[in-house]
Amino acid sequence: MNLNHPVLVKPPQVLSNQVTLKNNFDIERRDLSETEIVLVQQGNVNAWFDGISYSLESGDIVLIPGLSYRLSFSGENSCTLITLYLSSFQYAGWEEGRLPYISNETLLPRSNSTVTMTGIITQVHGELSEKRPDYKTAAGKLIEYLLILLQRKLMDNDADAEPASLLSGIKEYIENNYEKNITLSSLSDIFFVSPFHIAHLFKEKYDISPIQYLIKTRIKIAAELLLQTSYTVVEVSNLVGYPNANYFNIIFKRFTGMSPGKYRKKMQKKI
Repeated sequence: MNLNHPVLVKPPQVLSNQVTLKNNFDIERRDLSETEIVLVQQGNVNAWFDGISYSLESGDIVLIPGLSYRLSFSGENSCTLITLYLSSFQYAGWEEGRLPYISNETLLPRSNSTVTMTGIITQVHGELSEKRPDYKTAAGKLIEYLLILLQRKLMDNDADAEPASLLSGIKEYIENNYEKNITLSSLSDIFFVSPFHIAHLFKEKYDISPIQYLIKTRIKIAAELLLQTSYTVVEVSNLVGYPNANYFNIIFKRFTGMSPGKYRKKMQKKI
């Protein structure tokens, strides 16, 4: 048996649900027995897993292996989700009801490689909702194909990701999402590479750890905001990902040699 190529020995039982979230929607799910595959079909929604927040957009897919989580939505526009609930399935050599290689929530951002998966999820929900002749067989075949595509993507991204492309993607993600709660664990979930591997490759290429690069990026943006805007120090602190302004002051001083307030006064005199 080759565990590198998991074999589905017991197909899943599948249920589906489509829900449209509106005005200040907030729901928490606990003690889940199924593995969930959630597609953001339209709009945006925030999801929390063990205190880590993800901002999900249309086309994003989230794999949830029986974990509790919370969804929150607010805004004028609605958000539509399709959720597939998988149970009573098993891969050879793996625990029943669990997808191989997935122990935490796993985000698959919208990309060319997820378009087919998005279509299949929608089709599965359509079959289960419309209940046309042989709908259970059709939905079963579709979900098995979806699981094959998911495993291929997870395995390919983990084993064969080209280092330069991977690292530039991580670097770009940090630069575009510095205000989020980014950790090695969350980067691992997003890029499907182990935290140790990410830390090792990133430090080797850029001579700085991913988390130190995140801090450096935050301080750089904070310095720009202090000089170019009238935001208070507390507001700047929140904008760059530090809810605790006192901690932000300590980090900022460590990198610049002065507090945010003193930095603003000193630099503005030079302008």
